[in-house]
Amino acid sequence: MTTIDGRPRSLADYAGRPFVLQTGSSTCGPHVSTIVPMNAIAAAHPDVAFLVLYVREAHPGERRGPHRNLADKTGCARDLQREGERREILIDDLDGTLHRALGSMPNCTFVVDPSGIVEYLNIWTHPPAIRQFLDQGSAPDRGHKVSPPKPGPARRSLQRGGWLALWDQLKSAPALIRYHRRTRGKGVGSTP
Repeated sequence: MTTIDGRPRSLADYAGRPFVLQTGSSTCGPHVSTIVPMNAIAAAHPDVAFLVLYVREAHPGERRGPHRNLADKTGCARDLQREGERREILIDDLDGTLHRALGSMPNCTFVVDPSGIVEYLNIWTHPPAIRQFLDQGSAPDRGHKVSPPKPGPARRSLQRGGWLALWDQLKSAPALIRYHRRTRGKGVGSTP
């Protein structure tokens, strides 16, 4: 993986320091909706490294399709900076090697201790739960709510992809709703 300016990076580079790693892409409305609150949490915790792993596009379309090469993927990641992202952005390779190793979930967040142990996993990033874990050192109740996407960022993320991205989101909505109902209270936020 590389930084947005092309420098090679590995998660081992963050050993000895706690870090928060969130997966996301510019066509993922829920991810784009978390940028502002996650930046605020990062500002409140300067001792923790806050990272965004840029993965495949959640909802590719005719305007922004699947990434053709690393330069294309990096260009797409720059949209997060235009949305106000201040955390360090890491670009996964085209095969999604790290994303697949982490379970391929979109918009999930891992809190990792200085020795590299995942202390907390938030399957659908819910900034209040991340803040509570970092502030109190304990996981919130598993039944907490998932943050719904904010209309402005969600609309912009789908516009990046185009009409096909919107169609893709609409097609996947029923399965996503079923998934959330099935997992409610079962790992939305959990400690391994």
